[in-house]
Amino acid sequence: MAGLGWAAELSEEQIQAMSEATEDMTRSLAEHVEALRAALHETGTRPDVEREIKRFEAAIAALKAEATPPAPAARKTPHPTPQP
Repeated sequence: MAGLGWAAELSEEQIQAMSEATEDMTRSLAEHVEALRAALHETGTRPDVEREIKRFEAAIAALKAEATPPAPAARKTPHPTPQP
């Protein structure tokens, strides 16, 4: 399995644990964004807070992109449909 890379050596439990950790981080970052938006609403426009919101949103997008499985590749040659 060494040729398949490090991910091939992970157990299902390890993969599930990593997936849950990713979901927890995504949720935590989203909560921080909500808190920062509330603070921004109360205090008015602040470039430093807006910058942090953008950083958290980029991190959330990256985590979601990594968590999304790739779409299956399209077949290059169609398979014939069985005829009755």
